[in-house]
Amino acid sequence: MTTAAMVAAEKEDHVLIFPFLSKGHTIPLLHLAAALSSRNILVTLFTTPANVPFFSHHLSSSGANATKIQLLILPFPNHPDLPAGVESTDSLPSFSLFPTFLGATTSLHDHFLRLVRSLLSSHPLPSASSPTSS
Repeated sequence: MTTAAMVAAEKEDHVLIFPFLSKGHTIPLLHLAAALSSRNILVTLFTTPANVPFFSHHLSSSGANATKIQLLILPFPNHPDLPAGVESTDSLPSFSLFPTFLGATTSLHDHFLRLVRSLLSSHPLPSASSPTSS
């Protein structure tokens, strides 16, 4: 990679999006991801395995620039009170399980932080310039 290409890659805008695991939250953020990618902004979306097909289908039909979007998968935790495969509020068999589902989503925290740290180590944040006095 040339020096100019390395400098350009370091300055590339990069947006991380982790929608709450509910279609009402996910759909608008997928629209945002598509809009950003169409402007050549790198977008990283976080989701869980059962939600990947929905993300992929929506993004492929939205005109998103696929080269600018990456999906990072967080393993959804097993919870004894949730049926297997429930990884979004629309797949809850009963809304009475919502508090349990919400509690299970907090278990994604550590995996999410590890992935963000990994992203930051490979794409460090630009150093902030100090304000100048007039």
